[in-house]
Amino acid sequence: MIRHKGFTLIELLVVMALLAITAAVVVPGLWGQYTRFQEQQQVEQFWQQVSAHIRHERRQGHNVTLRQNTDVLEQAAARHELVASIKVPVMFRSDGMVSGGEINLTTAAGRHWVIFVLMPDGEVLIEKR
Repeated sequence: MIRHKGFTLIELLVVMALLAITAAVVVPGLWGQYTRFQEQQQVEQFWQQVSAHIRHERRQGHNVTLRQNTDVLEQAAARHELVASIKVPVMFRSDGMVSGGEINLTTAAGRHWVIFVLMPDGEVLIEKR
């Protein structure tokens, strides 16, 4: 009796079907995480640019107030393809004190992010809404 080594066509088709089902479940989740990661990088780079301006102005002894249509806010948002809005101005005093507030950001895909600036020292939290 001769025995052939290898897989039958049915076995190969079953394995390929299982791989296809697994890919259909896993790939969309991974793509969503990748998109969220890219957006988070955009928001963090936006804040780095704005906070660099704030630090520079504070070293010069100036207070900085971020409000709607502030040049630095608009320029940073445009550079990182975001739309920024602030309902209540956030003030960064030269002595290190900060009035709390939040900066609302919208990505090109329409997703919303919020940068919370906390009192009294300006600690920052970034959240996706």
